[in-house]
Amino acid sequence: MSEVIDSFMPRQQYFYDVCKKMSGLENIAKNLKRIVKEIY
Repeated sequence: MSEVIDSFMPRQQYFYDVCKKMSGLENIAKNLKRIVKEIY
């Protein structure tokens, strides 16, 4: 059973990293929209 968990953990970490990157991109997009509103 522990082998299954060990093989799953790296994938979970990768998924977590992807989620963090996606939320970071979301924040960047929000900031860009706010900047554009301020300019125009």
